[in-house]
Amino acid sequence: MRRIEIDNLVKEYKLGTIGHGTLYKDLQSWWARKLGRPDPNALIMEDDKKLDAGGSFRALNGISFDVNDGEIVGIIGKNGAGKSTLLKILSRVTLPTTGAIRYRGRVGSLLEVGTGFHPELTGRENIFLNGAILGMARDEIKERFDEIVSFAGVERFIETPVKRYSSGMQVRLAFAVAAHLEPEILVIDEVLAVGDIDFQRKCIGRMNDLGSAGRTILFVSHNMDAVRRLCHRVVVLENGQVVYNGSTEGGINYYMHRYSELDSGELTVEEQESLPVQITKCAVLNHQGELGRQINYADEFFVDMHIRVRKPNPDYYCTFQVFDAEGHALMYSTDWEQETAPITQRPEGDFVYRLRLPARLFRPGTYWINASISNRHLFTIMSLQKQLTFEIVDTETIRAQRSLYSTGTMVAPEIQWEASPVS
Repeated sequence: MRRIEIDNLVKEYKLGTIGHGTLYKDLQSWWARKLGRPDPNALIMEDDKKLDAGGSFRALNGISFDVNDGEIVGIIGKNGAGKSTLLKILSRVTLPTTGAIRYRGRVGSLLEVGTGFHPELTGRENIFLNGAILGMARDEIKERFDEIVSFAGVERFIETPVKRYSSGMQVRLAFAVAAHLEPEILVIDEVLAVGDIDFQRKCIGRMNDLGSAGRTILFVSHNMDAVRRLCHRVVVLENGQVVYNGSTEGGINYYMHRYSELDSGELTVEEQESLPVQITKCAVLNHQGELGRQINYADEFFVDMHIRVRKPNPDYYCTFQVFDAEGHALMYSTDWEQETAPITQRPEGDFVYRLRLPARLFRPGTYWINASISNRHLFTIMSLQKQLTFEIVDTETIRAQRSLYSTGTMVAPEIQWEASPVS
């Protein structure tokens, strides 16, 4: 039975016009125009193919698909593809321009940190507030209250106003509320990336339980391993349109192949003034230091991470991970493991880390890079989750000429075989 029906959904925005969703932002835009300044709330489009001559663009452009009872569907695509806009329409945060979205049952959503929370209310009060928004009776919320608090791990702070919670604590509590009040439809955006690894595992386990119980889940993520383990089906979005709707493995393969074609080997990150430290750019360079995502198996290569420090703090550290096309983590490194971690000693300003990656390690194929900045309380303040790829190619070695990569290994270090007679 169909739980969600999405029919020719279109969401159009007009640049430079009033209508950002809040009076405060509308006034900001109006005042900027009066002073002849750029609109601080104007949307910057990475892909100008969405823009028309009138200065409008379609975040969603005729999307149609259905979701059945008990299905867990992954929504994947590069940044700006329309994933979050789709979930906001489903959650009634915004309305579509044309088209329709029909569903049966209550919708619980987790779209961004603190969604649906009132910052002045305590954790306890926000649990009851969120439950009421989801249409739950007070007795139902009371019945699940202890389980929610325990899952979120905020027992000591349940009487503290949410505005004093870290982003990680807010995400834990928001997910616990959305998942344990058991709406018929659960909508999860990429915010789980803010939590630590143990919490992410708990979340995936909980979503599996809900799917087994017949709940319907829409899950947006750049974590292909999580999508593979959790989802029954995948929908790939590109430029506001559905370009793939089918099996999970087929969708991931389509996305990986398409993304690797589009990736230039360099990722520039939008300025985030509120962050004390951020990554501003990530780039893959060949053994000669030239930009390019295609790397020869026999050559070492480099990854440059450009860092901007706005407010020095000795607790910050950077992490770097490499994942294969199947979503398996192959390597992890952090500047915290060094005897002296340079980011902790940097004054305000910009600098670049250069990470040297060894030759003859990765088998030919496409790989994803994760880069993040965290503090030593395991709270991630920014994360570039699999937004940059590199490709290892090999046409020269004996291993390649004899097709010995087909054994399915995850890495391919070159091992020396030495033979000597037994005396």
